[in-house]
Amino acid sequence: MSWIMCPVVKLIDGVFGSLGQQIESMLYIEKSHYTDTDLKNVWRNMRNLAYIILVPIMLVMVISTALGFEFISAYTVKKAH
Repeated sequence: MSWIMCPVVKLIDGVFGSLGQQIESMLYIEKSHYTDTDLKNVWRNMRNLAYIILVPIMLVMVISTALGFEFISAYTVKKAH
């Protein structure tokens, strides 16, 4: 049985190995893109916007849980998701 399985396993390994190399080559980003100041500014603005939106929502959830309000309980959030 090994004379059938070994070539099949080697073929599958080769196929997935080449697919992995192709995916890695598509995900490669030149270092010059990391040092672009415009990209850093856009990323900083998006991060700040996320903080502005998420932090107050999380504070309301924590305070309402601490005070025992049921309109934003963990179960209600899970049910809405």
